[in-house]
Amino acid sequence: EEYRGLAILATNQRTHLDPAVVRRIRHVIELTRPERAERERLFRRLLEDARVPIPEPLETLASVAELSGAQIRDAVLTAMLRARRAAKPLGTAHLLAGVERELQKEGRGLRPEQREKVLHA
Repeated sequence: EEYRGLAILATNQRTHLDPAVVRRIRHVIELTRPERAERERLFRRLLEDARVPIPEPLETLASVAELSGAQIRDAVLTAMLRARRAAKPLGTAHLLAGVERELQKEGRGLRPEQREKVLHA
């Protein structure tokens, strides 16, 4: 019931928290997912930091994939691992696979027309 220190709780599934727990939290800060331009910057920065070639359709990918910053990081990591496993340079298909993996974790996915838009950008 009572805690005198600072407790920081984080979740991306607030609806899964028991309402009784939420009532006891004094301050709640909601962070929204980044907008398209921010997502593109995150993709670009992560790829630049990893010193890998940047596939062209980043703007298109960022426009169809509503991901958090952590999901973008994980999608890029997955893409890099897939490319390395295939002994090929990182490409659009690798990034798309990483993005789809992150979306699947939330029970979401890209529609076929979105996938095609990215692959043919």
